Amino acid sequence: MLRVAIIRLGQNLARELSISGKHRRRRVFTKCLSSVVLVMATLLYLTLGVFAFPTGGSAADFGDGDGVSGSVVTIAGEDFDYVYTVNGVPETIRGVGYNVIYRGYSDEERARLYDRDFWLMWQSGFNTIAGWDQDKGYEQDKFDELLLTKADQYGLGVIMPYYLPPEGDYTSEDYRQQVSEDVAAFVLRFKDYPAIRMWGLGNEVLLAITDPQQAVAFASFLVELADMVHEIDPNHPVIYRESEDVFVPILRDAILRDGIRRPWLVYGLNVYTFRINQILANWPQLGLDIPIVVSEFAPIGLHGEERARGYTQMWQALRSYPSMVFGGLAYVWTTEGPEPVDRLFGLLDSRAVAVDESFNQLSAEYLDDASFSSILSVSQLLTPARVSNPGRGGFEIRRHYRPDQV
Repeated sequence: MLRVAIIRLGQNLARELSISGKHRRRRVFTKCLSSVVLVMATLLYLTLGVFAFPTGGSAADFGDGDGVSGSVVTIAGEDFDYVYTVNGVPETIRGVGYNVIYRGYSDEERARLYDRDFWLMWQSGFNTIAGWDQDKGYEQDKFDELLLTKADQYGLGVIMPYYLPPEGDYTSEDYRQQVSEDVAAFVLRFKDYPAIRMWGLGNEVLLAITDPQQAVAFASFLVELADMVHEIDPNHPVIYRESEDVFVPILRDAILRDGIRRPWLVYGLNVYTFRINQILANWPQLGLDIPIVVSEFAPIGLHGEERARGYTQMWQALRSYPSMVFGGLAYVWTTEGPEPVDRLFGLLDSRAVAVDESFNQLSAEYLDDASFSSILSVSQLLTPARVSNPGRGGFEIRRHYRPDQV
């Protein structure tokens, strides 16, 4: 992080000095000050002797959360003006869809690969991952205790996925009860893990439902399910991810029917074109006053340098609405994911090597955002990271993770 912060300081200075106009000096001061703060905080962090990461581990090490209390994630606001905080600190979601398929490996091998991936995310400015569970007929990775513990060791938050099948009969009370009981058990199992950020209930379910009656029933059930989850775990918001804004009217009617405000309920916007600008500009006119996370974004149909610029433009578009949009998650981490389209959208190959400049461009944007945020929250850098099992409950000085070990 120290190396990255110093590099960012130089890049910020060079970039901003090339800008003309009356606001140039203020921008130079703000960005360079943020990088200086990041450097100073990192030096202090190193001095405290807690700046290193663990490697390895097995499921036995991660089975009960190790007595560590969970995170507290809050959303406050109204009228399309919201603040997202993690443990009391305002945060922007700088994320990626994590589509690896490690479920067939041993716990030790999975831990090793998580070390590799999460270390790279951490040094590149990422702070959140999201995934899928049996989505669209593809068997995804395990989002379980091991992944959550490893993510927390690298300061990453997790949007925890729960699959809601579009073929389910959401008009059936028996079926709804069965799903509700399973979701309740799911939330109780994982809610105290510090990496938890949100509960991801379903992904593009309405897109796949063809029966209008089932669509309305699903929307109604989703609100009931979200209310149940919030009652069980008020410390973490709920997000539903859907394709663009096409199905907002159905969801809006279900959410607003009882007149109860739900600022903790987030709309996840999956978008793959530059229509993102139009969607976000017009969002208040849709009449659904809840916060947004761009839960999937990628510039479809672009390649090479154009693709890299596309990711940058989409990120900058969503960051143009900071009070309404908490951030975004690029699609997608690896070309080795379960879906055929992952070969096209993956940012990294099977060795975690960037396939083009898209990953580096995103990293530059994310690091800029993280650097600026450090002015407001140096405390994030000064919180000792947790370890999985240092005598059950303490902290230890850890050896640095080295990429050549994976």
